[in-house]
Amino acid sequence: MKELYRRILSLDPEKEHELATVTGGIHAGTHVLSTRGQVVWCSDPELAALPGDVKTEDLFRERLTHPLRLFVCGCGFVGQAVIRLAAFLGWETCAIDDREEFTQAAREAGAHRVICSPFGAALSQISADEGTCFVIVTREHKYDRECLEVILRHPFGYAGMMGSHHRAAMMRQSLQEEGICKEKIEQIHTPVGLAIHAQTPEEIAVSIVAQIIQEKENFAGGSAFSRELETAIRTLCVSDGQAMLAVITSRKGSTPRKPGARMLIYPDGSTVGTIGGGLMEAEVIRRAVGYLAQPSGFQPCSITIDLTGKTDQYADMACGGVTQVFLEMLA
Repeated sequence: MKELYRRILSLDPEKEHELATVTGGIHAGTHVLSTRGQVVWCSDPELAALPGDVKTEDLFRERLTHPLRLFVCGCGFVGQAVIRLAAFLGWETCAIDDREEFTQAAREAGAHRVICSPFGAALSQISADEGTCFVIVTREHKYDRECLEVILRHPFGYAGMMGSHHRAAMMRQSLQEEGICKEKIEQIHTPVGLAIHAQTPEEIAVSIVAQIIQEKENFAGGSAFSRELETAIRTLCVSDGQAMLAVITSRKGSTPRKPGARMLIYPDGSTVGTIGGGLMEAEVIRRAVGYLAQPSGFQPCSITIDLTGKTDQYADMACGGVTQVFLEMLA
């Protein structure tokens, strides 16, 4: 399946893609990759689409998307702290400031991309979608306004602006008087961040990033590969090595990760990524290592980990849910 992931990692992130995977039955392991509704690759060369006899419960469809994309407008102390946290979380971060020394500081803080340019000009040239996030933490009110006027013309999943309640109210009123849609204005989180009495730049950054995490459930759909996992898969695809890829395909009850979460498991039991940790993940790793020890007899398969306490295997576990995990070998 290395060829599949070579293709996935080379997809245009600005287009809509879907991966359909057969997780059970005689066609288990069959993949169909589509872009904008058109099939672009199928793992079975004799097929042009999914087999017609695949049961619904044996089919996992996922929209492939990019990691959370964050634009930080303003690279002062708060902006730099936001960038450091975003980098830690694996988000794709672009920093914007019109001062070269501050964009350099943003680069050192972990920004994947920096733009040293007037805010309005920079934001007018970017690409954004319904999953894009904006954080406005510039040094002056006029620059905040410059950013907002452009951001409100973009689609976005989250936008937040630092400022007092009074300043935020004035900004909303001013924008509305200029004819900007009230519903659009109300999507701006200002004052930005969760109300946790943050004071230092680092504390403010925590409140902002926590708010994005809280809100992204509403806008961040689809499956994304973390940079760490993407790098590991790229390395594996150009080597003779092998590993097991575990993908959550369904869940019920209390489980930490959504369908689409992936983890790469190596023969020695080391991993990249996570599907939730704990006993469930440990059991998946144990089985994957066992399969990797005898690769010639392995066939792609689904395994079910039930931590509800209703089965004999994990009868003492009554705090978890049921997770379905699909295993396939990258060799």
